[in-house]
Amino acid sequence: MKSTYRFIALLLALCLLLCSCGDPTQTGNNEEQRPAQSAAKETPRSTDAPQSFSADLTGKGGGQMFAPEILSFPDAGYGFWQGVRAGDSAVISACSQTAGEEGFILYRLDPETGAFTKIPNSGLDCPFSALAARDDGSAAAISQGQDEEHILLLAAADNSVRRITLHLEPGILACDLCLTESRCLVSADTQLLVLDEDGTILKTQELVNNRVMLIQSGEMPILAWDDPEGTKLQFLDDEGQPVNKLTLEGHYDKLFNGPENTIFGLVGNTVYRIALPEGTREGFVSSFASGFNGFSFCWLADDCLLVPKSGQPALWHPADVEGLTILRLASYDTTSWSWLSEAVRDFNDQSADVKIDLINYADFDSGNATVNGLSRLNTDILSGYTPDIFDLNTLPARSYINKGLIEDLWPWIDTDPEIDRENLLPEVIRLLERDGKLYDLVPTYRLRLVCGSKEQFGDKESLSMDDLFALSKQYDTQQLFGCMNRREFWEAVLRFAGADFVDYDAPSCRFDSESFVRLLELSKQLPGKELVEMTPEELTEYHRLRNETTQRLVSGEQIFYFLNLNNMPVFMLQQADAIFRGEPRFVGFPSDRGSGIALEPFLRLGMSSASPNKEAVWEFFRFLLSDGYLTREKWNDTPGETYCLMCIPTTRSAYDFRMSVWLENQISTNAAEYGNPDLEIVAGPDTGERILTLTARASSLYDYDQVLLDTILDAAGAYYAGDRSAEDVAKLIQSKANLYLAEQYG
Repeated sequence: MKSTYRFIALLLALCLLLCSCGDPTQTGNNEEQRPAQSAAKETPRSTDAPQSFSADLTGKGGGQMFAPEILSFPDAGYGFWQGVRAGDSAVISACSQTAGEEGFILYRLDPETGAFTKIPNSGLDCPFSALAARDDGSAAAISQGQDEEHILLLAAADNSVRRITLHLEPGILACDLCLTESRCLVSADTQLLVLDEDGTILKTQELVNNRVMLIQSGEMPILAWDDPEGTKLQFLDDEGQPVNKLTLEGHYDKLFNGPENTIFGLVGNTVYRIALPEGTREGFVSSFASGFNGFSFCWLADDCLLVPKSGQPALWHPADVEGLTILRLASYDTTSWSWLSEAVRDFNDQSADVKIDLINYADFDSGNATVNGLSRLNTDILSGYTPDIFDLNTLPARSYINKGLIEDLWPWIDTDPEIDRENLLPEVIRLLERDGKLYDLVPTYRLRLVCGSKEQFGDKESLSMDDLFALSKQYDTQQLFGCMNRREFWEAVLRFAGADFVDYDAPSCRFDSESFVRLLELSKQLPGKELVEMTPEELTEYHRLRNETTQRLVSGEQIFYFLNLNNMPVFMLQQADAIFRGEPRFVGFPSDRGSGIALEPFLRLGMSSASPNKEAVWEFFRFLLSDGYLTREKWNDTPGETYCLMCIPTTRSAYDFRMSVWLENQISTNAAEYGNPDLEIVAGPDTGERILTLTARASSLYDYDQVLLDTILDAAGAYYAGDRSAEDVAKLIQSKANLYLAEQYG
C-alpha cells in the first residue's frame, strides 16, 4: 500500500506541475553582459521578505533566525555540556578538557548580564547525565561515577549544594531529570523513579521503552515517546502519578522543556512551540538558519535561547535580517544531507550579505504518506512560490528541467571573470549537458564502476545483457553479485543500464522486452529479504558474506566487484589493482546501450529560472566551484583525507591539486592481504589520467526514478510468489511505466 500510495500521489502532483508550467525561461547568451534577471512575480514570495526559515516556500512551518552572543566561562579550559532554565537564571554543566576531581562543574548564568557564578561544591570527576531546575532557581544534576555510584546534586537558589548518593540498581543509566514542588523524578532506562528531597526512592514505575523522554512544562512533568499514531504525552502530577494524556500529530526528533502550558519540539531544522493541552504548534526558531545544533536547544525566554556555539556557551537573540538576501534551497532528503548542509554553512559563514536557508521537504512527510513533502513543494511552486535553488540529487531533476524550472548556467559561467568554461572537466560536462545547455552545478563527483579479473573477461571493456545471461548459466547469483538482494539488483539495473529500458526524451519504455523478462527470472534467484527483515542468524550470515567479499574476489569465487571511486579514489583504485593482480578489467554493469559505468554527482544543484535573486545564487555557485573551496581541507591528520567537499573535483585545477596531494600521501596497500605477496601496489603518476579515462567512459548518471523502481518491485512480487509468469509481470510493468512516463515527461 505504501508504494502504491507513493506512485499515485507523486503522479498526481507531477501532473499538476506539468499542466501549470510553460516554456523554459530563456536567457541571453551575450558574453559581454550578465544574464538578465527575471522580474519578480507580483505574488509576495518568501524569498522577497522572509518571515520564517526552514519552512515551506510560503513561509508556513518555519521559525525565526537567531544570532549568537558567545560567552566564556570564568575558568579556563571548560566547555559547555548541558543547560537548563532556572527561574530568571540558567544553570549550566561544564566539562574540563583535562581530567580531575572537578572535571565537571555547575555554573549559574545571569542572561541579562552574561555573568557566570561558579556553584561551590558542585565539582565531580564524571559527567552529568541529566540536569533539571525549578522556577524558584533551584536545580538538580545527576552523575554516574566509574564505580556506577550515582551522585545527585541539589543546588538551591542561593547556590548552596547538597550531595546525595543514590542507591540505584547496577547498570542503570539516568537519562532525564525533573523537579516538582516536593519531588525529584528520574527516568533511567525503562523505569521512572520518584525520589524525595533526601534521595530516597519512593516509587518505581515501568516505562513503555527505553526511549521515553522526561520533560517539563513549567514544573509539570511529562513523559513523551514516539508511537505509530504520533507523539504520545503523559502528564504527571508532583508525585509522578499520571493525570492526563495527549497524542501530538507527527513525530519529533527531540522534545524540550518549556514554560507553563508549553513545550518545544525539533523536526529537522525547525524547533516548534507546542501549546498545551491543545497540542497545536507554530514554528519558533530555525536551527539551521541560525547556525546551531537543534538537539542542544534550551529556551530561556522568547527572545533568548541558551545553545552552545563551538563548544562555548552562547545566548541567542532574534537576528536582524533587514538588508540580507535570503536564498531558499529546497531539498527532499529522507536520510542524511549533512554534506549539503555543511557546504551551505561554509558559504553562510563567509557571506555577510547573502544567506541560504535550507528547507528539507521530507520533514513534511508523515506516516505512510511518504510523498507529502514532495507534493507540498509542487503545490508551493504551483502557487507562484519557487525556491531559489533546487537540490537535484533528491528532487526529480529531469522533470524540473523539462518544465523550465531550472536555469541554464552556461551564460553565467561565460560571463564570470573567475570561472573558466575550459577549466571544467569535459569528461564530466558531456554527461550533464542537455542540448548544449548546462542545468546542473556539480562541483565534485563519484565514479561508480564494476570490474573483474583479466582471466574472466580478457580484453573486454563492456558487457552486454547476453554476456550476463551466459555468466548466469556458469555461476549462481551469489558468485556473481555477492550478497546483493532483489531491491539492490533492480537499483543497479536502473542506475547502470536504465537506458536499455527507458527513454525519457521520447518518452517510452521497453519493460516488456526479452532482456527484461530474463532479468526478472535472474532476480528471482536473489535474496528477497532486506536487512530490516532479517533474523539475527540471517544478519550474521549476511555480514560474514560481506566481510569475505575481498577474499572471494581474489580467489575467483565472486565475479563482479562494485567499485566506488569517491573521496579516496587513488586508494580505491589501488585496491582494485591489488585484488586483480594489477590488471583489473573495468567492464561495467551489463548493458546493451551503455558502458555500464556511471557518474554520481556528490552535490547537484539547480538555479531556479524564476528566482529574483539569481546574482546571489550565482555567488553561492561560484563559491562551490572556486579553487579556494575545492582545495580547502577540514582539520585532519592526513593531508587529502577530508576536504570540505568530498570526492573528485569537476574543475581541472582543483582536480590536479587534489591528485597531487593524494599521490604524495597515498596509503600503501599491502598486497599480501589480497593473496599477492610479491606484487607491489603503488599508484603511479598516470593515476590522474587513468581516472579521467574511466570518467570519459561513463555513459550515465548514477540515479534512477524511484517511482519506476517501486513499480518494478510491486509487480515483481506476484512473479516471485509464483502467482504470475515473468512475461505477464513484464507487460504489467510496461503498462504502468508507460502511463507514468507519458504523464511526467510527455
